[in-house]
Amino acid sequence: KAILIECAEPFKLHFGFNGWHRPTDQDSAPTGLGMHGVELKADELDGAKTLDFTFYFPARDVWQGTNFSVALGG
Repeated sequence: KAILIECAEPFKLHFGFNGWHRPTDQDSAPTGLGMHGVELKADELDGAKTLDFTFYFPARDVWQGTNFSVALGG
């Protein structure tokens, strides 16, 4: 299954898998109702046990300051 990470303002998602392996950045896109998001497709998540991520807000030049981790069924 896909996963959608959303926020109320544009962001860059900095993410990796299984303890920050394969780190990548991806810009958010509007998802409707004033939200912005990054969708990771099922094939991008294939084989991963965790998705590790944080947010960067380019308009404010600010990092979230918190790392998040989501357990996946992989």
